[in-house]
Amino acid sequence: MSLLFDENGGTIMMTNRSTRGDELEVHRRLRLLIWISGSNGISIAVFAGVLTLASLPLDPGWSGLLAGVLITAFGVFEILGWRHLMKEQVETGIAWARRSQVGIFLTVVIYSVYQLHTASADSLTALLSPEIRQFLIDLYQIDDWMLGELLLLASRLVYLVLILTSAIYQGGLWWFYGRSMYHLEEISTRVK
Repeated sequence: MSLLFDENGGTIMMTNRSTRGDELEVHRRLRLLIWISGSNGISIAVFAGVLTLASLPLDPGWSGLLAGVLITAFGVFEILGWRHLMKEQVETGIAWARRSQVGIFLTVVIYSVYQLHTASADSLTALLSPEIRQFLIDLYQIDDWMLGELLLLASRLVYLVLILTSAIYQGGLWWFYGRSMYHLEEISTRVK
C-alpha cells in the first residue's frame, strides 16, 4: 500500500505500494498530532474559558475580556483541527491547529502591548489596598513614587516575558504542526 493525500482535506489513503514501515511512521505521527492538538486545544479552551468567566466579577475591563474570549475561541479552533485529524483529514486538521497558534500569539502580543502602553505607576499603585501599600513601603523603605515605579517595571517585565513565552510555545507548536505535515508529505512522495 502507498500513502497518498487526497485533494479534499488531505485524507490519508494507503495504496498497494507502501511499506509496513511507512504505514507505522504515518500512524505514529498521526497519533502524536492527534494527542498534541487534542490535549492542547481542550486545555486552552477550558482554561481560558473558565478564567474569562471567573474574571467577570472582578471587572477585567474590555481588553481582558476580549483577550479571554479570543484565546478561548482559538482553543476551539485547535479542537476543530483535532477533530479533522481524528478523521485522518491531515491537511485540514493541521491548518486549523496552525491558525490557532497564530491567533493565540497575536492575541497575547496585542493584549500585552496594549497593557504596556496604558499602564502607569499611579494606576498600578491604586490597585493595592492601603495596608499592602504601606507594608511594601515599610518593607523596602521606599516612598509612594518609588513603589509605583517598581510596580510599573514589574508589570512591564511580566508582559514582556508573556510575549516571549507565547512566541516560544505557540511558535514551537506552529513549527511542529508544519514539520509534521512536511514529513507526512515526504513519506507520501517517497512511496508514489
